[in-house]
Amino acid sequence: MKKVLKRICFVIAFVLLLNVIFAEGKAASKRQEYGVFIGADKLNYRKLGKYDTVVIDADYFSANQIKKLKKAGCKRVYTYLNIGSIEKFRSFYDDYKYIALDTYNNWPGEYWMDISNKKWQKFCIKRADKLKAKGVDGFFIDNCDVYYQYPSDDIYKGLCKTLSGIRKTGGMIIINGGDSFVTRCVQKKKSNLFDGVNQETVYTSIDFEHHKFGKARAENRKYFTDYLKKVKKVKKQVYVLEYATKKGVISKAKKYAKKNGWRIYVSSNLELK
Repeated sequence: MKKVLKRICFVIAFVLLLNVIFAEGKAASKRQEYGVFIGADKLNYRKLGKYDTVVIDADYFSANQIKKLKKAGCKRVYTYLNIGSIEKFRSFYDDYKYIALDTYNNWPGEYWMDISNKKWQKFCIKRADKLKAKGVDGFFIDNCDVYYQYPSDDIYKGLCKTLSGIRKTGGMIIINGGDSFVTRCVQKKKSNLFDGVNQETVYTSIDFEHHKFGKARAENRKYFTDYLKKVKKVKKQVYVLEYATKKGVISKAKKYAKKNGWRIYVSSNLELK
């Protein structure tokens, strides 16, 4: 009888152990590597806590909120920081709009900035200092594409100087887009200015005119895939941000990213909420 009871206890314990392992594996599988929530006007800690790395706009959140976000499960919190253009809704727009170069196509109320301007450089670095003080781990730097729009040495040097200043805050740097600038940095052996890149619409595409998402053209996908391979060769992390609502496209985009060793986030909206 004792042997039977022992066997029963052993079986029960074994089943319980399997349940624990299964539950832990299931919980782990729900975790996501990367999420971009720049347009979020409030932090959904339960939702964002499932991501190892998240990008938010820390301009609109306190140090305490960012601390709570990390307690919820986020290992790294990056803040959006736009150095190549200026948005009209920003509180500092009126103070720096005179530095603007031209309107930003497809984005009403946004303007390309002259990053070679020292006042703008200093302001961007000062903003980075304030944001870092809130407890973020790094910066999601946007619109280095200003170099593609205005491919001069002054613009290139202005971006390098600004990134160098932001580097001094101690935060990590992910450059969003900016393939022309990043390519020149790699060629000039200045890739120490950043830790990784995020590229939008590698597998997917955006039809701004009809407000629709689709698949990227083969030549565009090849171009960005080749570009991102070069970035990986200099040992930088690669992230991709895709836009899609169709399950089939989302699945294929994720498989394509996994195949290439990229971290991916797929958004169903341009606002990134």
